[in-house]
Amino acid sequence: MCYTLLVEIDRHKEKLADLCLNEQALSEKQRRLEPKTFTGFSKRKERIRQMTPSTLCPDNSEKLCSDMPVRSAQRRCKETLDPSEIIHRNSEGNKAALDGLWVMLANKCSEQQLHSYVEASPKMQKIIPMVVKTQTKGYEESHDNLIAVYEHEQLIATEKSLQDADIHYRLTQSDGLAELKSK
Repeated sequence: MCYTLLVEIDRHKEKLADLCLNEQALSEKQRRLEPKTFTGFSKRKERIRQMTPSTLCPDNSEKLCSDMPVRSAQRRCKETLDPSEIIHRNSEGNKAALDGLWVMLANKCSEQQLHSYVEASPKMQKIIPMVVKTQTKGYEESHDNLIAVYEHEQLIATEKSLQDADIHYRLTQSDGLAELKSK
């Protein structure tokens, strides 16, 4: 009798272990079947994030500042880049993803939004003078600038010759008037 009880207990233990494995498999399937957003996190996570939206620091647009911890801000930045890396897949690291994000940002933001982002970014404050310098140097050496300089010099020469002609005309007129008055 004791032996049959032990065998029955072992059989029930095996069934219990099988049920536990089935439960784990079902919970994994359930997690996979849960509705997920594009970035891969669940509706629950999405609701939590809606309560604490990402905001930029007013003095530095390169950092998220809100009531969230630093690690959460870093995670959000990474989760923003990850889907872009999947969409714009490239073997050059994340350059293709950053290119895609830049195009989206440049096309979706208004000029005022871009201005506020650039104005509050220390990195952009360093880059903009370099861009202006190279653009200025490039324009100074361009064919368009050469034409503009020649046209400007020609206008100045034309104005000067017109002024000289006007002065000459006035002088001749004033000499003629002076002769008439003296007679």
